[in-house]
Amino acid sequence: MAHSSEIRPGRFRRVSLHNESILIARDDGGKLTAFADVCLHRGSRLATSDEGDANAIRCPYHGWEYDAAGCLTHARLVPRQGSARLPRINLLEHSGLIFLAFDAQHHEDFGIALDEVFGSLGPFGLETLKVAERRVFPAHAAWPLFVQNFVECYHCYGAHELLRRSEAFIDLAENGEGRKIGQLDKATQLRAIDHGKPVMAIEPSSLSPILRAARTSTLTTDSETVDGNLIGTPLGGLPAGDRAFVYGFVGPLTHFTILPDQLVVFAFDPVASDRTDITVTWLVHQDTSLDEEQKANMVGFWARTLGEDIALTEAVQQNSNSRFMPKASFASLEHDAKIFTVWLNRHSHEANPQ
Repeated sequence: MAHSSEIRPGRFRRVSLHNESILIARDDGGKLTAFADVCLHRGSRLATSDEGDANAIRCPYHGWEYDAAGCLTHARLVPRQGSARLPRINLLEHSGLIFLAFDAQHHEDFGIALDEVFGSLGPFGLETLKVAERRVFPAHAAWPLFVQNFVECYHCYGAHELLRRSEAFIDLAENGEGRKIGQLDKATQLRAIDHGKPVMAIEPSSLSPILRAARTSTLTTDSETVDGNLIGTPLGGLPAGDRAFVYGFVGPLTHFTILPDQLVVFAFDPVASDRTDITVTWLVHQDTSLDEEQKANMVGFWARTLGEDIALTEAVQQNSNSRFMPKASFASLEHDAKIFTVWLNRHSHEANPQ
């Protein structure tokens, strides 16, 4: 995942997905294209840095050159290659966010899911954001284990001190106060309507071609930072102190949390059968300027919480081949984990989940 603000006209950005290096380039006219970072000659990687000039992509091995559309423009001492171009990757852009998908069959379904989820989040002004920080957290656990962990909060009460402090529903759920959770969520939605910024809740379904969800609630702190305070301008012009947040996902590999002052995106990249890289991207309002102390306050919340999740999932992975491994069972607070597991079983024939 990338953000439109990261790729100016005439520039490219390199990203990684499923162990593939991919270049996302924007031509001088503003059009985005994604293609494999694999030279057509001998297969060398083209990019020697994470970003560069999209109009002069030159293979460091033998000097073959490509343009911002991935088309071969020059091959030294080799007869003209006609309309040769680098393999394209499906690209979708929504609300300033850029998504990639290998599977062309589900390209349209993924676009519909993006419209459904992010189309209801326009009030947060996601297209006006900029990337404040991006970090990769490696986990020695299979990606489904990590998704199962991420879509349920049955473990949150005992495992996540910072998250429990910030999200009121965790203690309410632990105490069996489901009615209060519903009242809290409803109040958030009504408040959004009063602000002229309605947000729609979307429940996940195991029957969906592309798994997705979006849920609203209210924080007990001003934001999800180490000290609980805002670190920048509220998103979408929301009033300071509103404390609304939205958690959701589009496909099993892209999760997000929209907070009053930041958007945090979690992208799971299955790099091996027992290893997942989690790329976390923090985005803030374009008018927000962070010093190093503020950035540490922002990043520290999820660096700590994600570290706790990694330890939990790695403990399950270590027992994955145990003869005593139990058949999966789910408590009521693991409703979404159960839906994901059923969905995954339905789509287990797909090599590359969207």
